[in-house]
Amino acid sequence: MNAANAMIVYQMLENYFLWCLTAQYQAETILLNCANVLDSTGALQYYNTSLNQFEDYTNDEISAFISAVNYLVVNLDDYRDRWSGDFAYADAGLAPDQVWSDVLPRSQLVVNAILK
Repeated sequence: MNAANAMIVYQMLENYFLWCLTAQYQAETILLNCANVLDSTGALQYYNTSLNQFEDYTNDEISAFISAVNYLVVNLDDYRDRWSGDFAYADAGLAPDQVWSDVLPRSQLVVNAILK
């Protein structure tokens, strides 16, 4: 697998994750609008309770996304083809990763953008 194919596979996972989050944000917006109708003065604290619960759900989903990306990287990487190139780095330490070097930083960028 080359870097372009790895990015295509990752983007499919990322798009599914962002689609799920978008649907949840839309549903949360509807719930908050209903809470504003039921409690326009804020005395019952519907708004804060719902928002805090939603942040917990979002954090759980972000953890699941990072785990899925890690699983993707570990299981789709073919170590058998890379040994020949890695021997050149035997004295220097770890060999650079040419296949997944763009996927892991991009997944962290997506997570950081969601978390603010």
